[in-house]
Amino acid sequence: MAKKLRVELTYEEMASLVNSLPIPGKKAALNVRDGLAAKLLKRPPDRTFLKRVPLTNAVAALGSQEQELMALIIHGISILTGRPEAQIKPGSKLADLGLSDLKQDQLRVYINKYIRDHGGSTFISGSDIAGLKTVQDIFDLAITLIP
Repeated sequence: MAKKLRVELTYEEMASLVNSLPIPGKKAALNVRDGLAAKLLKRPPDRTFLKRVPLTNAVAALGSQEQELMALIIHGISILTGRPEAQIKPGSKLADLGLSDLKQDQLRVYINKYIRDHGGSTFISGSDIAGLKTVQDIFDLAITLIP
């Protein structure tokens, strides 16, 4: 009989685990990391990421809601790609960050939860995000959907 171990992790602990996993070339190991990242993005963030995401001068000049949205987008990309949040800038190209179509869709769902939680009723579609090239493009679209 196989034994199962169930571990309860906080959002912060899960984020730390996902970020500590290497991004190997082996498909099986990559699937484990991607699976954990997808589970993490389905949970509501504990908002500690707001303190960790470094703000560029351009982002720091934004209002608090705009800073929070940009931090959320950067945090989501970091979780999905394994890149440190400090390496992800508004001008970063999504293709250079390693965001596949599947990861872009997971990011879209994550951002749409934020939009819904802030009173939005119109959301980013799959075709919307497929046409975007940079982190700033995602932000520019998402901010228009928050009332």
